[in-house]
Amino acid sequence: MSSKALLYFVVAVSAVYAQPSPPLRSLTSVRDIEQKCEVAFQWLESGKSSSSAVRANNPRARYAPSLLPIFRDEPMTAVFGTPYDRMDAATRLDIYDKVLSRCAGLTDSRGRNSGGRPNAAMTQHIVAFSPYMNLIRDAFLSPGAGGGGQYAPAVVGRYLAEVREQSAWAAQTLSFAASAPATLDAFQQLHTQRDSIAAKTQWLDSAERTRLTDAIARRQSDIAPQIVDSWLRDANAAPKNLTSARALYTARSSTMLPVVRTLPAAGQADFERRYNALLDTHLAQPLAADLARLNAIPATLAGALQLTGWKSAFDAGFQQLRQHPSVANAEIEFQRTRARVYSGALPAWMQAVNAIPVDGAAITAKRRELEAFFPTRDDRALPQFAQFESPLRAKEDQLRIRAEADLQRQATAATAAPAPPSRVPANNATPATGGRTRIAPSAALNASSLNVAGLQNATFFSNIYKGDFANIGLTSDDMTFADLFSGYLTSFGKHCKAYLPQDTMVPIMKQICTAEWVDGYGNRKSCAEWKSVPTGYYADPELYAVRQKLNRQAAGDTLRNVGKMLLRKEAAIGDMMAMAGNAVAFSNDLDAIVPQNGCPSAALLRLEQNLRQFALNKPPIRMGELGPKLSAIDPLPGMPFRDQDYPRLLEDLIAAHSRSWAMNRYIRGSAAGVSVTARDAQGRPAKIVASYRYNGFQNGAQGSVTLTFTEGMPECMYFFDFPATCRTPDRGIAAAYSNGGYSPR
Repeated sequence: MSSKALLYFVVAVSAVYAQPSPPLRSLTSVRDIEQKCEVAFQWLESGKSSSSAVRANNPRARYAPSLLPIFRDEPMTAVFGTPYDRMDAATRLDIYDKVLSRCAGLTDSRGRNSGGRPNAAMTQHIVAFSPYMNLIRDAFLSPGAGGGGQYAPAVVGRYLAEVREQSAWAAQTLSFAASAPATLDAFQQLHTQRDSIAAKTQWLDSAERTRLTDAIARRQSDIAPQIVDSWLRDANAAPKNLTSARALYTARSSTMLPVVRTLPAAGQADFERRYNALLDTHLAQPLAADLARLNAIPATLAGALQLTGWKSAFDAGFQQLRQHPSVANAEIEFQRTRARVYSGALPAWMQAVNAIPVDGAAITAKRRELEAFFPTRDDRALPQFAQFESPLRAKEDQLRIRAEADLQRQATAATAAPAPPSRVPANNATPATGGRTRIAPSAALNASSLNVAGLQNATFFSNIYKGDFANIGLTSDDMTFADLFSGYLTSFGKHCKAYLPQDTMVPIMKQICTAEWVDGYGNRKSCAEWKSVPTGYYADPELYAVRQKLNRQAAGDTLRNVGKMLLRKEAAIGDMMAMAGNAVAFSNDLDAIVPQNGCPSAALLRLEQNLRQFALNKPPIRMGELGPKLSAIDPLPGMPFRDQDYPRLLEDLIAAHSRSWAMNRYIRGSAAGVSVTARDAQGRPAKIVASYRYNGFQNGAQGSVTLTFTEGMPECMYFFDFPATCRTPDRGIAAAYSNGGYSPR
């Protein structure tokens, strides 16, 4: 046969067997072998639709073969007259030898070709049966339980056992669905059975599963109205009190909702109407009693405490019912009463606060009373809280002014006191101006008190001196500022050694290279070893500690500072040259500004104070101020430190810093796990840790940050990917924090 003729032959065979399959017939209903082959083929083909349905129901079936459904009792009995696992091996071999092997063109059980030379009709059968050869051999030629193959008797037997078990469960479920009583227990049992269909009928086809689902759903719909009526009658018979109301609400939410949802829309609306009316009858008496107690509360300070107690008890009793209209109306009545009570109590409160002394212990005790009147975060967001807190804040401001005045007197006395004799070698000459007293800054200082004539960076030094930090153009973590601060200490130590604290001043150190890397040609490549040596000058120890902090900060962030310039490739070399030029200019300016103002100068001392404030990310001292102001982060005498809203602070700081991130993008609102892990001696945070989410190479990744503080102010942010690098917190956010802008409400 030519290839073209063979193609026409295969197409013809496919067309014959592609016709819609008639109902399965018995092998004994036909006589000749060709008809028996047609019956057997229809049996084999019947597995295609049912097997696809089974695979959809059970995609992870234990049995790999897809045609197992043809061995179910119904098709086997229809075609062969008996279930598959009721056949003995001899019967299966007889079917194989007499029918199946001949239809498939196989040798019989003894290896003989009993069909002879096939005619055209049998040839068509052989082509059609070819996809089923393995099934025929496994299921009918295999001797018994020990045989192998995908359709071996043992495999088919296990499959049939499971199918019969699942069919029995389905029949039992259908029987129960047909007669389930109109009770809540029966409804819930039907619900459980419906949820179990997928797991309990893995080997049944979609039609069988759909029949089960529909039968259960119909029965649930039929009995739901009677269940609802019975439940409402029982609830109406219960005692009318708050306990019954809560039980009614809980049962409706957890038990009755599945029943109600099976009702039509009109039935659901009717249930809600009857339920709400019934709940109102249970709530009427307890709500009336509570509202009577509420309305009896007097508009006094004692009444304000009674109001807090009433609200706490009301929430405990009615919290889960707060969405019910009658409970919501009681909440509105509480808000009206609260306004009345607070309005009446406010004058007495203000009089009581005005009467207390300006003393930390007295103010703290009064604040505890205030917190008792407004115990929750929501309470402290009310406008009435601001009214009650206002006179207390005024008292705190008075205490702050007194404390600031005491600090100024102490600072002035310490500045004016003569220093003890120097214990430092005399090779560092005493300045020509002589004397050891530095003049403390006073309110008489003005914008021109600092002499900046002839300085290349006159505007910069003038802005630092005046406290105009917004127009400085640097941040405290810039390398330029670290060098500038160090240069000021060196200049002051060079010209004004006699004005340093002689007992505690420390030597200023510098790094020198003691060993270099040299290539094979003798060319110097880089420094291999550094050593700290004294410069011969000295500094105030507190200022020197700030200098060390700035140097560590700048060294840890060198890569970022250089990277910012390199991102501007066209200007990178120019930026580096400008940095070098600025360093020389600042060095010259610093060497001039100290002698031309004089070591004891009040203006020079103010410049020094503001350099320190800027380095520590603290608010400036402005013109007209005698010194640093006490802020919300400075505990007042006799008063404990009050924490602020640290989750909100970290959220804002991370969001502000993320604007400079090159690759990652911060997910706003994701700051979490905020925890104070260390505090200083005054109870202020020294270290806070938090986690956050960001989008980078992978969406939704998690990072972490540690925020450290110096003297109560946010100092450094250490992110997880650069754990040793200090990132300066946003100065505006830090200033808001120091002014109490993150006080909890």
